Amino acid sequence: MKKLSDSIFFVLIFLLTFLHPARALGHNAAISFNDAPGRLELATCYTSVQLILDAADWPGVLRVADDLAVDFGRVTCANGSVSVTNGAHISPLNASMIFNITRKPNLDVPGAKAKPKGGITIAGTLGKSAIINGLVKQGRIDVGGIKGQWEAFKSQIVRSPMHTVDQALVIAGSDKRGTIYGLYDISEQIGVSPWYYWADVPPKSHDIACAFRTAKAQASTFVKYRGIFLNDEAPALTGFINAKYPAGKYGPGFNANFSSTVFEFLRSRANYLWPAQWNSMFNVDDARSQPLADEYDIVMGTNHIEPMMRATKEWNTFGHGPWQWNLNNASICSLFVEGAQRAKPYEGVMTMRMRGSGDTAMSAGIGTDMLENIVQMQRQILIDVYGNATVPQMWCLYEEVQSYYEAA
Repeated sequence: MKKLSDSIFFVLIFLLTFLHPARALGHNAAISFNDAPGRLELATCYTSVQLILDAADWPGVLRVADDLAVDFGRVTCANGSVSVTNGAHISPLNASMIFNITRKPNLDVPGAKAKPKGGITIAGTLGKSAIINGLVKQGRIDVGGIKGQWEAFKSQIVRSPMHTVDQALVIAGSDKRGTIYGLYDISEQIGVSPWYYWADVPPKSHDIACAFRTAKAQASTFVKYRGIFLNDEAPALTGFINAKYPAGKYGPGFNANFSSTVFEFLRSRANYLWPAQWNSMFNVDDARSQPLADEYDIVMGTNHIEPMMRATKEWNTFGHGPWQWNLNNASICSLFVEGAQRAKPYEGVMTMRMRGSGDTAMSAGIGTDMLENIVQMQRQILIDVYGNATVPQMWCLYEEVQSYYEAA
C-alpha cells in the first residue's frame, strides 16, 4: 500500500540511523536472536513475552506496552501479554481515550494466540511505578545516571524483581517518554522499524529473542524537541485522508484516528508535531485529537504562520475582519488568548510571531516595530493565562529576518 508515497512528511529533526534496525534507538545492543548461555529468553515462536507494569503509570506508557507485545508477535509469531499491578484496570489515570481510539479497550492484546508464558519484562517510570520505585529503594537497580533527566531510560536484567518472578528484563524511565523510548527500543531491536506502518517496512521473523545481561543506559537527547511537520499537505496527504477517513464538519477528516498513526512515530524518538496547516484545524476537526496527543505524550506545536496554537483555517472559519495586526489587532488578540487558554492543560511549544495572510510578509516595508508589538502582546497573554512567560516558546521569523537584521 506504500502509505508514505501517499503522504508528504517534512522531518524537522531526523536521524538516518532510525532507518536501520541494527542500530536501534539506544544504539547499544540489548537483544540477541540466539540463546547463548547467560542470556534471558524473552520469547520464542512457542512462548510469549510477559509484560508487567503498574496501573498508576502514564497512559502512554501503558499503551506502548501493548505495542511491544504485538511487535513480539510480528517477529516471533507469538504476541506477548500485558498485565498491571496495583489495580486490575487503568482507571486511576482515565486513559480510556488512548485505548478506545486505537481500538484497544483494555490491556489484553487482541488476536493473541494462547502460548505458554515466556520471559518477563517489567517497565515503569520513576515516581509513577511502585515496582520500579521499590527496586530502586532496595538497591536492585541504580538509576543515578538517569534520574531527573529528560527522556532517559535504563534497562537491565534483575533477579527476583517480584514475588514469584525469578528474573526479568527491567526498563526504568526517568519520565514518561523515557519509559516509552525504553519500550520502543526493544521493539526496534527485535526488528520492528519505526516505519513499519508509513513505509510498509516488514520485520524479519526470528525463532527466539533474548536479552543480554549487560545493563544499558540511554541518556537525554541532544535536541529537546524533535518531530515532524505535515507541511503543504494538499494534494498528497489530503488525498490519503479523503480516501481513508470520513470527512469532518469543516473539511477533510484529519481526525484523532488519523493522528494516532502519526503519534506512534514516537517509535523514532520523535516527541513533537506540527499538524497540517492549510485545510485542517487540529483542535477543532476532532475534539479528541489534543487529549489523545497528551496521552500519547506528544508535544504539540504550530508552524511559522500559526501563532499561539491557532490554525490558519481557524481564522478563516471563525475570525472577523482582516488578518492584519495594524488594522484588526483587537480581534486577533482575542484569537491568541483563546489559543493559549485552550493549550494550557497540555504540553506544547508556543509559536511566537505573526505573518501575513497566505504566508506573506505582514507589510511591504520593514515591520520590526510591528513584530515587537505583537510578540510583547503574546508574551503578556502567556503571563495572564499561565501566570508566567516561561512556557516553551518557538520563534520562527522566516525570510523577513534578513531585512530586520540589515535595518538594525
